Amino acid sequence: MSGKSGWCIEESHRSCRYFPCTCPCHKEHPVMARRIVLTDDLTNEEGTEENPVLTWHFSYGPSNNQKRYTVDLTTENYGKLEDALKRFVNVATEVEDAPAPPRSVSGPRRTTGRPSADKERLNSIREWANANGYTVGDRGRIKAEIVDAYDAAH
Repeated sequence: MSGKSGWCIEESHRSCRYFPCTCPCHKEHPVMARRIVLTDDLTNEEGTEENPVLTWHFSYGPSNNQKRYTVDLTTENYGKLEDALKRFVNVATEVEDAPAPPRSVSGPRRTTGRPSADKERLNSIREWANANGYTVGDRGRIKAEIVDAYDAAH
């Protein structure tokens, strides 16, 4: 078993309880396998090869209070659910993703709080920089060294 990772059965090795485990105790103790068994949420019966359990994801409720669910059902019960919903699904409109609910806005719209004088100052810096050998675009951030040079010149 050396070199394998998995679940350690040694009670004293608490760090081995998490997968994958590569601790040295696996040289002394066997590694346990992990088996996941899905059961039908309605009948509690385990899935079989002939009647496996499938996980069904769905949303239910009005658009302003929609909830998301999952349910594990055997193929047989999944078929019953599908038959019950078929009439509604046939007349429904398929959607890619449910849209996000609208955000509520409280209070007045917030701005950055910068007065228009800041825009005038930035325009002056741009004009000065372009006239003095610097390359500055009409929009976007101005390098700190250019702002410092402008301040030193004024």
